[in-house]
This record gives sequence, structure tokens and C-alpha cells, in this order.
Amino acid sequence: MLVLVSTFFVIFSHLKKYCLFKACIKIYVWKYT
Repeated sequence: MLVLVSTFFVIFSHLKKYCLFKACIKIYVWKYT
């Protein structure tokens, strides 16, 4: 159970970073094109 929870948190943090990264690219493209 604990392993499952920690795995979920790792995946969640990776997804959050990925979404932030995508949002930054979107803002960058929108501003500078």
C-alpha cells in the first residue's frame, strides 16, 4: 500500500512538471509568434 502511494506521488509530480512545461511552451509560443 505504501509503495503504491509513493509511486502515485512520483507519477503525479512528473505529470505536474510535464504540464507546467507544456504550459510554459504554450505561453512562450503565444507571446513570441
